[in-house]
Amino acid sequence: MSYQLRAATRADQDALRILIARSARGLGAQDYSPEQIEGALQGAFGVDTQLIDDGTYFVVEFEGRAVGCGGSMRRKYGPSSSIPIMPVAALDAPCSSVARARRARAAFAAWS
Repeated sequence: MSYQLRAATRADQDALRILIARSARGLGAQDYSPEQIEGALQGAFGVDTQLIDDGTYFVVEFEGRAVGCGGSMRRKYGPSSSIPIMPVAALDAPCSSVARARRARAAFAAWS
């Protein structure tokens, strides 16, 4: 029994959506209303396909099942944090852009 860390792919999207939703509902229940959690799942807590495409979103698997996920942004973003101001060729080095890390998260859900 061991955990495996690997880069996420577009094929992981459905499993990641389920994992993120289970995590948000389970971990957020003490601090947020059900309406707030469901609202966040419609936007902020979604799967970020740009991170997957950039190779900066990862999946943790246990016995072949996704049990965790997370990533960080390597692109330089403007004030809205949604429109890149630099093209793919200008990706930041991960170790030098800690302050610019965006939407970094780890979602762990009970899988028993």
